[in-house]
Amino acid sequence: MPRRVRHPAISEVLQALLAAPYVSELGQLLEGSPLGRPRKHPAWVPVAYGALGRHFRSYNRLDAELVGGLWTQLRQAVEGAGLPDPGPSPYTYPQHAYWRDLAVKDPERREALLDTFSTLAVAQARRSGLLLPGRKGSLTHPDPSRVIYGDGTVVRPIYRIMPDKDDAADSLAAKGRSGASEGTDTEAVPARERRQDTSAALFQRHDGPIHGNDFVVFFARGDDPGSRIVLGVDRVDAPGREADTAVRLVERIAPLTTGGVQAVVYDGALKGVHIDRVMRRCGLLVVNKVAAAARNDDEVVVKRRPLGTYSHRVGRRSCSHSLHIEDGSVIDMGLADDGTPLRLSTATRKQVKRVQRADGTYRFHLGVTIPCRRSNFTIWLSPHARNDADNLPEHLRLIPPADPDFKRIYGRRNDSESFNSQYKRTLLVDRAASVGWERQLFDVLAFAVLQNSLSAASRHADQPLLRRLETGHSRRSA
Repeated sequence: MPRRVRHPAISEVLQALLAAPYVSELGQLLEGSPLGRPRKHPAWVPVAYGALGRHFRSYNRLDAELVGGLWTQLRQAVEGAGLPDPGPSPYTYPQHAYWRDLAVKDPERREALLDTFSTLAVAQARRSGLLLPGRKGSLTHPDPSRVIYGDGTVVRPIYRIMPDKDDAADSLAAKGRSGASEGTDTEAVPARERRQDTSAALFQRHDGPIHGNDFVVFFARGDDPGSRIVLGVDRVDAPGREADTAVRLVERIAPLTTGGVQAVVYDGALKGVHIDRVMRRCGLLVVNKVAAAARNDDEVVVKRRPLGTYSHRVGRRSCSHSLHIEDGSVIDMGLADDGTPLRLSTATRKQVKRVQRADGTYRFHLGVTIPCRRSNFTIWLSPHARNDADNLPEHLRLIPPADPDFKRIYGRRNDSESFNSQYKRTLLVDRAASVGWERQLFDVLAFAVLQNSLSAASRHADQPLLRRLETGHSRRSA
């Protein structure tokens, strides 16, 4: 029977944040120049403040809590954590805005923050028994503990973009108030000036377009509640580039695990070119669904492409089979009496092999067994593209949706939706807490620090400290 989880008290949140290495290690990257006026608070405070801001869902509320006694609790918790004393004066949002902007506006320091976070997160995952090389699973049958999964989420900007028709209506109303009659040569009233987030863009999702900033997050998790660990975060720099950002994150995380990752789980945003890139450069399987060829009302038309004619010897005779790829699987096709195509059988996976070349890249081979009424036979296929025009990786899957392992592995992706929903619960009215993608990226990173810290603390507690990521409604201790 699964253990019952509960909300963490604020004292537990503070202890978890200060005990985990994220606050101290990331804080070192926020150290200012030794010249000039010395800073009032240690460098670890902005990281802890950003994480607590996601906990309380508002920096204004956090400032009120700090003044109301939380700062004293924080100083008491610092004594046992070995961190520098933050001093008697509470840290406030204007100070945080200065130090946060100083970090995220600098590309080198921002990348250092993201790289250091991923390094610490992978180390935490391995301490938790995840992403350990040579322990469980294989390339043919990956183990969920050696799988990383991710997803993108679009965060709406804090300022809403008004449609142009409203500007026209405002202009006409202003004309009416000014007494300008029809035909009067009066200069048109300009639309009112509005604040807006210039970094936001229009992204296309499965449920329609959405205006905001897109962020990609990758995870690993065990089977216990509260065992999810955020491995890396990054921002999609332009619409249509989510898959490129996801691949870039995989290329950042995979080398840190030294062979501990076997497969990557993602949604249909990863196309054939991205799947081929992950297999070749990182040596990892990609588990995702094949995009539909067409959708007609409630009917989904799956993708199919011919693979070729394969023959095998049965005694002294030769037996030929016309093979196709349908929805990622290899199938044997024949003709019915009326001449229509007919699926005769579906191949079963036998083995997945991987070879590393001298230049450091990888090449996979997929062995499948084709059923035959005379004698089953095995063929070996390469899932890689032979040239730039070849779209084989878009069709063939090393673990197709019809395979029994697919459901066991691909189910991990649903957990990323949980994290996205949880993060947005920490935002007021489902909108970003700050203006600009750099600041919003810091907010996502701070929330990841909070989640990983609570996950690390839950390993040593009687009950997990996470309750479906609803950290914004935790009760304060007396």
